[in-house]
Amino acid sequence: MLRLHSRPHVLHDKATCNTATPPNQICDRDGGPSHSRTSGISLGGISGGGRGESTLFQYGMIYLREIKLPVPSTTEHLVNSARVECPPATRLVWGLAGYKPVREYHPDTSRIFRLWQVFLDNVHPLSKVLHAPSIQRQITDAISCLDFVSRGLEALMFAIYLTAVTSLTDDQCGSLLGKPKGILHQRFVAATEQALVNAECLKSCNLMVLQAMTLYLLCMRQYHDHQSHWLLTGLAFRSAQRIGLHKETMLSNRISLFESEIRRRLWWQILTLDFRAAQLSGFTMDLQAREYFAARCPVNVSDSELYPEMGELPPGVGTHGTEMLFCLMRYESAQFIASSQVAGEGASKAVDEFALYLESKFIQFCDESIPLHLLAKLFAPSIIAQLRIKGAQSRQKLNGHNHHLIMDTDRRALLAWNVEVVECTHKIYSTDKLQPYLWFVHTLFPFESFVHVLMELQHGHVVNLDNAWSAIDAVYRVFMDADWLPCQNPNDLMYVAVGTMALKAWEAQAPRRGEEPRWVVSLKEKHEARKRYLSGPSVVPADYSLFDDTDPQLFDTDVASCFENLDINWGYWTQVSGDP
Repeated sequence: MLRLHSRPHVLHDKATCNTATPPNQICDRDGGPSHSRTSGISLGGISGGGRGESTLFQYGMIYLREIKLPVPSTTEHLVNSARVECPPATRLVWGLAGYKPVREYHPDTSRIFRLWQVFLDNVHPLSKVLHAPSIQRQITDAISCLDFVSRGLEALMFAIYLTAVTSLTDDQCGSLLGKPKGILHQRFVAATEQALVNAECLKSCNLMVLQAMTLYLLCMRQYHDHQSHWLLTGLAFRSAQRIGLHKETMLSNRISLFESEIRRRLWWQILTLDFRAAQLSGFTMDLQAREYFAARCPVNVSDSELYPEMGELPPGVGTHGTEMLFCLMRYESAQFIASSQVAGEGASKAVDEFALYLESKFIQFCDESIPLHLLAKLFAPSIIAQLRIKGAQSRQKLNGHNHHLIMDTDRRALLAWNVEVVECTHKIYSTDKLQPYLWFVHTLFPFESFVHVLMELQHGHVVNLDNAWSAIDAVYRVFMDADWLPCQNPNDLMYVAVGTMALKAWEAQAPRRGEEPRWVVSLKEKHEARKRYLSGPSVVPADYSLFDDTDPQLFDTDVASCFENLDINWGYWTQVSGDP
């Protein structure tokens, strides 16, 4: 049954169809033509009040440090490159022609509502880039006249379909929608990209178009290569700046309280999305970028407590668990990292205080019977452990050229914190209630901690590594039994490199670990299949998987080069292993 999001105070302008509208024009909220297909997108706010608040602003540039990761091979360097299609990230920006109708790609009415319900259950709690009650009414109205839906709403609808399908397993897609996930995903990727092109997303100042682009980027980051994806998140970031989402004075003085909250929600999702994409692309943001994290976070209220006419915040804000709990915990953690409190003297005390803050503001209100709250509760220890790791690494760097020298006590502490992060990852992946959220959790995979533990298992001399091995083994066992893999991008070097490091860790640990785990056998088979594929004919072997279409340079390159952008002390590991 469809979960209705409604509130008596929420007002919506119904989109009416005027069949006399010329075919080269699109109906606006009042049924009249809003713009031609060759003109720019008109400005407008989210509530449809017609106030035209979206204004162009000058914005500052974010400067980034030099790239640290090797640039991935282009198609001419790949084996049998004739089989390589145009990358999906490139298609969005360059590969599509101008306007092309996407009406035929809409599902039927019953499936639209099923996808909307999946979105509400699996995607919206983790993204919170829109106001569900408002959008639900607009979608309901639009279904009756899909031929005349506005371009912004149509792009958002397809982004909703896409993220909903992305969050489902193949079996769930078959039972709910009657088709395999692969077919539906491919269909909605193409339709969403075309709808964004139709809405002129690269120059639009429409908030709904930006919401659609953000949802698209959230689900496609596990399919795009990291470098291309970071460039696309940059487009969303610049678009957000263009309409003033980063300017608190704009939100406070010229826009209603309701719209200010929706804009803050969208800004913070884009900010954290771009920050993670930059990390995985080999870039780190400089001090100027930290200014953007100084913006106010959204208020800790649920969608049902927000409505366009509200003049003040509801009573009791921050005194109960809400739908914003998980997002806010991530946003405030990012804000804490950007504040530099995690580095330098007093970092340990600052992290202790922040842990108490998370407990008092969020965790104490968690109801473990609610999946989102359970996710937040399991995720919080991982956040704190990662902050402690960053603090320890910052202290090492302060020691200059001797930063690779670590006392045994510090080394044991580092290992314990990294093991805790891996254990939290396992708990999340292995909890049945949280399976609908794994599509999102995949993109937060803790590469740094995983690599640290694997390196300790491979080269370390810590007396007791049982906990470390158990943590790695548990995560890989979950991956083996899962309906999907942690990453579905065949050219994602990081996941393949992690697998290669895991095999080396097993070789070092095998004498004391007994029977070879099934996941080790599987990784070896994939490794050998990939070698045969890269050196043999173009026929794909039966044991060739999604991870096997990888750049052959991976086998000739130190896997450390795939992680140079991460906070990993390679000088330390070189000393430990005795390598030159």
